[in-house]
Amino acid sequence: MNEGKDRGLWWHTASIESTLANTVRDKKRKSRPWKTADFHPWEERDRREKAEKAGRKNFADITILKAVFVDHMDFSEIEDDFGI
Repeated sequence: MNEGKDRGLWWHTASIESTLANTVRDKKRKSRPWKTADFHPWEERDRREKAEKAGRKNFADITILKAVFVDHMDFSEIEDDFGI
C-alpha cells in the first residue's frame, strides 16, 4: 500500500519536473518533448526489469555511463562491476 502511495506522489513530482523541463527545452537539441515517465525513478526500474525478463542482454543502466565518464573507470573494472 505504501508503494502505491509513493508511486502516486512520484507521478505528481515527475509531472511538475517534465513540465518545467519542457518550458526550457532547446528544440534544436531535443526535438522530442520530455515525458512524465522520463522523470519517474520507478519507471526506469520497471523498464529494466521488463527488459531483463524479456531476455535482452544489451539493456544498459545509466550507471555505466557515470562509471566511464565521471568515475573514469577502466574497462576491466566495468566488466567486473557490471558483468558485461
